[in-house]
Amino acid sequence: MKMLPCIALCAATLAACSPSASSDTENATPLPRRYAYPRFQPYDTTTVPYRVADLTFRLNAAARTTEPRQGWLDISYPRYGATLHLSYTHPAGPQAIDNRRERMILNLGEAVAEASDYLTPAGFECRELVAVDALVTPVQFLALGPGDRMVSGAVVLSDAEASADSIAPIVAALQAEVRTLLQSLAVEK
Repeated sequence: MKMLPCIALCAATLAACSPSASSDTENATPLPRRYAYPRFQPYDTTTVPYRVADLTFRLNAAARTTEPRQGWLDISYPRYGATLHLSYTHPAGPQAIDNRRERMILNLGEAVAEASDYLTPAGFECRELVAVDALVTPVQFLALGPGDRMVSGAVVLSDAEASADSIAPIVAALQAEVRTLLQSLAVEK
């Protein structure tokens, strides 16, 4: 008879300690997830100067560059599976600027973008469009500078099959690369 209260007390204690019986989910034992997104190692933030015609800017030291033709620059980030296609036009007339703005909108498709507008120290008026849902071209920009200069670009991801939440950290890293480039724009005299 003395054993019955002891067994009842043990059962009550075990029930109270059980995570399923606890209403406090923050203290519950974490369970491993069935699927996880791969982590990526971002590039170091070291930059190097680069020049296209009379325009200078800074690029990530680990990026690879090719110039497919005059005024164009392809900047590849192999670790991210991405290439930034940059073009420089001088002088850029209103039609060229309007065409670029239209292309940026078309590149988004049905994705919703977050726009950032700012002025750089060298006087370039910049607009960045970032859309994680735009799996092909998630980061785009247009910079209009002194003397009718236009710098534009779009980041193209090679893995268009990836989901938006799995590429979000890569898109954030690429946006930082674009911001560094745009903030460092300068015209050599």
